[in-house]
Amino acid sequence: MRPEVLMNSLFALALSTPIWGFSLQPPVLGAPVVVPDVASQVRTVVVEEGYYDDDYGIDTAAEASAEARNLALMDWTRALNVTTTIAMAVTGAFGIIQFYDEYHFESEYSATPCGMGAQGDPVFDYCGDSTPVPHLIGAGVSAGALISTFIVSTQIDFDRAARRDGDWRTYETTRWIALALGILQAGAGAFLANIDRTDVLNYEDPDDFDIMQGFAVAHAALGVANVGMNLANSILLF
Repeated sequence: MRPEVLMNSLFALALSTPIWGFSLQPPVLGAPVVVPDVASQVRTVVVEEGYYDDDYGIDTAAEASAEARNLALMDWTRALNVTTTIAMAVTGAFGIIQFYDEYHFESEYSATPCGMGAQGDPVFDYCGDSTPVPHLIGAGVSAGALISTFIVSTQIDFDRAARRDGDWRTYETTRWIALALGILQAGAGAFLANIDRTDVLNYEDPDDFDIMQGFAVAHAALGVANVGMNLANSILLF
């Protein structure tokens, strides 16, 4: 082809391109890359998992993960607190039976079921220096449940928890009261269980018996306070 003909053809093509919408772009060698909307994907995943909520400011995967962990800790705390309450109530029932056997609101030990021996027909028959096994086991379970509840609760983000239920903010304080009462109760129980094994007080002495009975009543009152405090905490958490 002659040079002048080639130049005329190129000139005509260049002129017609903007007029007729022709394109001189190179051909597309592959499908266009579609970049996913990462933010919307995160939002969708969070919604499906049930943790997304505009009211709580949870709109990222990291926030959802933190919220999920906190919710799990809250569930564990609820369950352990209920367990503690039940264990303390059962322990208290054993304690009442022990009180019936050893004290019975009598003026002297010889008039109690334990003091009367076989004629008194004590329920548990853990008298005097004998270790009240059912009450001791119940106390051990109660102490373990109480301590476990408190330890788990220390891992809770109470700011997050309070956004869902303001009662968690109250529990943040009352759990310390429950722990203090539990420690006090354990100390009182250990003292009462071992005082007769010393030379300080003796069941057989009427005056000493009255003192020991007073300690037993105080121990029972602490038990009621413990059950009440943990029951109140359980109600708070549900």
